[in-house]
Amino acid sequence: MQSRIIIVGSRERTPAFQQAFSEHFQNVESFPISKHELSSIYLSELELKDIDGLIITSALAVESFQEKDLSKFPPFFCVGEKSTEAVTSLGGTVALTGQGSATDLAKDIVTTIGAGHFVHLAGSSAKIDWYSLIKNSGGSIKTQVCYEVSYKEKLLPAEIQSFRNLSKGTFVFLSEAALTTTQNLFINGNVDFSSATAVCLSEDISKHSKGWGQVLFANTPTKEDMISKVMQEISTSGSL
Repeated sequence: MQSRIIIVGSRERTPAFQQAFSEHFQNVESFPISKHELSSIYLSELELKDIDGLIITSALAVESFQEKDLSKFPPFFCVGEKSTEAVTSLGGTVALTGQGSATDLAKDIVTTIGAGHFVHLAGSSAKIDWYSLIKNSGGSIKTQVCYEVSYKEKLLPAEIQSFRNLSKGTFVFLSEAALTTTQNLFINGNVDFSSATAVCLSEDISKHSKGWGQVLFANTPTKEDMISKVMQEISTSGSL
């Protein structure tokens, strides 16, 4: 029998992934470890003079926009097709869509347009280490927080028991924070995950994995590619 597949991410994001995985696998569950609270962002009130572009690393940021016509604003630079679709559905112009991480997008921006000035529209816990790529090229970047993120701080007794009974299993991580938060929760809850498999949305996320029996990552950050990666592993090894 196929082992459990557990989708780990935000309360808002895990349902769609769980549904997609359930169309191909049995025993698919979700484990939300964070939730978001959207702010009300008026782009027209931001200081966008001399700004070359707006960077979107999560489609959630777009949900915070109060304007429903983005055609009059600077071009957007997005991570992933979902972010691009969110922007274009409101009439925004997308200059570049990155298929990897925010770091990959920053590299593409520097290569494509060189030094530029940007605003990163993101969540309160968004990574910003990649800002150095923009700044080192002679450009600038600042953050506009569009939503607050809060994370699960400890496992409930029933959750601890459930995960302790999981000798093997596949955990699908939708973000770096989902991965690192889960690792800390398991360590603090004395849950052994050394025989479990971690499937990460990107290679960058996988680099933060510790203590897993096996670590896999999608070639592009999409549901389809993560599903393909799991199917490929089952086909190769016969199980997960």
